[in-house]
Amino acid sequence: MLTNETLDIGDFDASAFSKNSNANLVGGCRTAVIGNLPFERSVAEQMADKVGGQVKASDVRVWYPGGRVSDKQLVKHNNGSVIIIKG
Repeated sequence: MLTNETLDIGDFDASAFSKNSNANLVGGCRTAVIGNLPFERSVAEQMADKVGGQVKASDVRVWYPGGRVSDKQLVKHNNGSVIIIKG
């Protein structure tokens, strides 16, 4: 998905993932940040319920300098971190 659309984790079926699959959500901005309401979990936490492996996420707005970049480079510009959540 290369648009500004919202990713609704509820649309994913857990049975579509192998029990040890991993998800990398770092390229999506602030995927490790909790929602605005107290009961809202982060996109990464919700995805961890669907996959059995680990979920990588970002805690800041990511920055794309162009070309191929690593997860660390995406979050470095805004002093962020790559967060890993176990599924």
